[in-house]
Amino acid sequence: MNLLTLILFLLLTTLTQTLTPPENTTLPLHPLHPLLRRTSPPELDIPSPQTPNTPDPDDTLWHRAHCRGTLLLHAMPLSESASSTLLSWPYTQSPFDGDLKRELRTWGYTDDDALHEQSDAYCDFEAWHHVGRAFGELGVDTRSKGMGGPNWCWFLKHEGGPSVVRGEGGELPEVREQRYMVGGREYKITNAYSRIAINRPSGILFFLHRKSPEHAAAELWSDLPPNPADLPKLRASSDLAWGLWNRVPGDDISHVTMIMALGIVNDDTASVIIPRALEAAGKTEVEKWPGTDFVVGEGGGEMQEAVEALIGMSFSYFLLQHKRQLGGAKSIWKVKVFKGDDDFESEDPNLIFYVRSGASPSRRAKAGPALLMEEGLRERAGEEEDGWGEPRVLSKSEDGKAVIRERIWMVGV
Repeated sequence: MNLLTLILFLLLTTLTQTLTPPENTTLPLHPLHPLLRRTSPPELDIPSPQTPNTPDPDDTLWHRAHCRGTLLLHAMPLSESASSTLLSWPYTQSPFDGDLKRELRTWGYTDDDALHEQSDAYCDFEAWHHVGRAFGELGVDTRSKGMGGPNWCWFLKHEGGPSVVRGEGGELPEVREQRYMVGGREYKITNAYSRIAINRPSGILFFLHRKSPEHAAAELWSDLPPNPADLPKLRASSDLAWGLWNRVPGDDISHVTMIMALGIVNDDTASVIIPRALEAAGKTEVEKWPGTDFVVGEGGGEMQEAVEALIGMSFSYFLLQHKRQLGGAKSIWKVKVFKGDDDFESEDPNLIFYVRSGASPSRRAKAGPALLMEEGLRERAGEEEDGWGEPRVLSKSEDGKAVIRERIWMVGV
């Protein structure tokens, strides 16, 4: 009997220890049973939903591009003073004019004939950019200047210029250490660059490869974003292009028919703006020539929103800020999206901005619209009623705080 009691006691003790949880609950359980872990939840591949107040970055980018393009599109056909009023700029005309050789030297650029000649291969548009079919149908010569053609290539870089302060023995410092003086103030080199091509007989400006001083300085200085006061005053791509436009021989400096951006690699444009614009046109990808056209004033609301989002600052500024030299207002009336003839170029889309004198064909641009933005823009064209009714809302942000409206005045009727 004593032996039986002892056996029962031992069994009860063992069972009690088995059912009692261990004091250290941080020990991992069997790896095949992750759902049993109490110390950490299982790693499930479920994306965390955005809160309702968190905007999609792509939506924000698209909205910003659309609003900016709307303003620029409406400002281009206006007079210099009217466009300044619309954009709330103190002036529209660029302070830089002529070939800009002296100004480029002052602001630390390398503007060297040898570098320009080395870029000549980039102006062989059939071999380098694979757009032979497009140029053929446009009636444009694909050959570079070095090949006897009309396409001049230029390369400017913001480093190593003649105004950069040299070290002992005339040695050029490393790019990060390069400095230059303007007006008694020291500036840092940004390492920006711009490769631009010009075909004056056909009236075409090409933006080929660019890194703006803003982006280049952010990389070189590790400063996000850099202080604009620390950047060269001469830095806009449109100003650089204008200086080079003045260097190419030609009878009529105002002869501008197209502006092209070839081999676009900018993530915002190539990955967001262009795909969304194509979606509005019912397309799923960039197509070979003739590509997809977006015409100002044609198509539905989504197509107009797309063409406005595609309008870039550099292309518009070239026309906006040189109205005097170009003989008056010029505007973009169509944008074409296409890819090169070679499938290898399919990842780098091309844009053509078609230019005409005066207003674009759209009624909205012809009428000379003035826009109102509740944040940023003010109406300064007068307060008289024009009999055309209330202004029309062109675009509104999701929160309703930023609104672009159109009001039409008939001038000289």
